[in-house]
Amino acid sequence: LDENTEVLIFNVDNDSVAGYDADDVFDTAGKTIEIEGNVTLLIKGNIDIKQTTFSFTNADTSSLTIITDGKIVIDTLTEMFSGEAVNSQGNPPLTVYSSYASTADTDYALNITANAHMYTKLYAPLGNLALGGGAEIMGAVRGKNVTVSNGTAIHYDEVLSTLIDDVETEAIPASYSSVYYHYPD
Repeated sequence: LDENTEVLIFNVDNDSVAGYDADDVFDTAGKTIEIEGNVTLLIKGNIDIKQTTFSFTNADTSSLTIITDGKIVIDTLTEMFSGEAVNSQGNPPLTVYSSYASTADTDYALNITANAHMYTKLYAPLGNLALGGGAEIMGAVRGKNVTVSNGTAIHYDEVLSTLIDDVETEAIPASYSSVYYHYPD
């Protein structure tokens, strides 16, 4: 994260390394969630967001980052900071990182199914993304395969291209490094 950050950790993967079952879900259905400050959630397991409203106590100094190894479903009537903008510290309202690796065309790391409105940066480079149901997304989306359907709109905020990530200048170089990245066909 390139900074000292307090991280709230939720482990909803209850039973196995082999996979997730229906009980392994971080569920926010029908909730109103208010974020104060820059909050980071690390969630091991799947995330289900439905009829959920996210807001800030102070939008100028707040943001939410979600990091997960599971699938994310964003469903009916979800509002995720749709009226917000990049805050005074240069953070977008919502940033989502998923390391879930899709195993089939219909296996989604992120699935937005209906009427979700959000200002976000979505990163799931190993997973498929399905953006549908008339969602309105302001921000940026990156996935292995991204499918946009059913009147969904993605609006790119030009401010995102001007944000500069701090680079560690005092880092000690690694004597050996091996980096693997998935390049889809």
